[in-house]
Amino acid sequence: MPEQRDFTDLTKEELLQIVHLMFGNILTHYGMWFTQTTLKHGGESALKIESRVFPPYFKIMTKRLAPHLGLKMEGDALEVLANKDSAALIELIHDMTKVWLAGDGIWFQGVEKEYDMQSAKNVNDACWFDFAPYEAYRLKKLVGEDGGPMETLAAALKLRPYSALNGCAIEKEAPNVLTFEMLNCRVQSARRRKNMEDYPCKTGGFVEHSRFAYQIDPRLKTDCVRCPPDPMTTDQFCKWRFTLEG
Repeated sequence: MPEQRDFTDLTKEELLQIVHLMFGNILTHYGMWFTQTTLKHGGESALKIESRVFPPYFKIMTKRLAPHLGLKMEGDALEVLANKDSAALIELIHDMTKVWLAGDGIWFQGVEKEYDMQSAKNVNDACWFDFAPYEAYRLKKLVGEDGGPMETLAAALKLRPYSALNGCAIEKEAPNVLTFEMLNCRVQSARRRKNMEDYPCKTGGFVEHSRFAYQIDPRLKTDCVRCPPDPMTTDQFCKWRFTLEG
C-alpha cells in the first residue's frame, strides 16, 4: 500500500514534480473548459465566453504566480514584459510560437507512436477545427472590421504568429479574392533537409484555413492552390485562395 504523506513530508525533487504537474493541470483544465463549452453550447458561444473569461483569469494567474517566480507586476502586465521594447516582444512572440508548434508536433508524434499516422492526422484535423476559429476570433477583434471582410482577413492572416514565424505573402487578385502563401514551413523544411518526402498536410491545412476564414466572415470560401501531397518545387510551400461570395 502506498505511504500516505503530506506535502511537508515530500522531498524537494518530489515537490518540483508536483509544481510541474500543476502547470499541466492549469493548461489542461482551462482547455477542457473551452472544449466542453464548445461541445455543449456551440463554438460561437464558447468563443464569446472565453474572450470574457481569459482577461480576468490571466490577471489572477500572473498576480498569484509572479511573486513565486521572482517577477513583479506593472499594472496588469508583468514588469519584465512591460519593460521590453518592441523588437524584444517580437522575439518573444516568435519563441512562444515555436513552443506552441513544438507542443503540436510532440502531441502528433505521441498519438502516431501509440496508434498510427492516420490517427494522429485525425486528431490534428479535429484540433484545427476548433483552434482556427479561436485564433481568428481573437485576431478579428484586434484588427477590427472597418475595411470589410477581405481587409480584415488579410490583416488577421498577417498577424498570425505562425505566419510571422514562417513568412507569408498575401496578394489581392481581385476585390473579392486574395491568396495567402507560406514562404517557409519549419516542418516541411526540416523534412526536406533530411531528404524526406513532404508531410501530406492538405487535409489539416484545409480545415485550418477554411475555419479561420469562416470565422472572419461566413461568406468566405477557401480553395487550396497547392499543399502537400501536391507536387511542388523545393522552394514552394502551401498556398490558399479566399473568395468572398454573395
